[in-house]
Amino acid sequence: MNKKEIAVLSITLSLVLILLLMIVFAFNNYTKKASNTNIENDKIKIAASGEEKNGDIVYIENKNEKLKEDYKNWKIYQNKEYGFELKYPESWYWEDYTNDFKYLKLGFYPSKKKKKLEYIGDIQVSVHDKLENETLLSHYVKNSGIKNINNEKIKVSEQGNSFIIDYDIPGMIDYDTAIIDCEDYFLYIETPYGVAREKLNLFIEKVVCIK
Repeated sequence: MNKKEIAVLSITLSLVLILLLMIVFAFNNYTKKASNTNIENDKIKIAASGEEKNGDIVYIENKNEKLKEDYKNWKIYQNKEYGFELKYPESWYWEDYTNDFKYLKLGFYPSKKKKKLEYIGDIQVSVHDKLENETLLSHYVKNSGIKNINNEKIKVSEQGNSFIIDYDIPGMIDYDTAIIDCEDYFLYIETPYGVAREKLNLFIEKVVCIK
């Protein structure tokens, strides 16, 4: 092999090496971008499902797949005295604790859990009086002690009900609480210790305040 051939071979090998390095660099860059995209998608999914995000819980209206659970087989509870109805899973049952609390208080349980007074359901439903001229926001401020909030805190359910949902409200520690404005009263739907957060969001969407 003469010097000219050696020079050509060296140049060719150099070009091949440079090309390989460019391919490796491009692949690593693509992988990094794909990884970042997956992370962002995961964050979006977390925010949409009402799960934890940076230590907080984010609730977004029912526009995601996780909250599109089939309600077809859910049972209906209707209260004619106060004028509301809600849906609950077919395999669940409910107990009335009104006599123990002197106001309407219901506990909804998965079929495998037994009722007991110190454990009033994975989902708890209660009715609270509305004072004259009291709004959903003023009621929330009064009971939570949180003052720096505005109307952006108020959401609207699938059934058109205005509500506020919060997690570990001061004064209601360890309770995830939704307060629904039913015009003449406030309907509370709660889950203790976050045991049924996903179901809580589902319950909220199907509450009907019968006018």
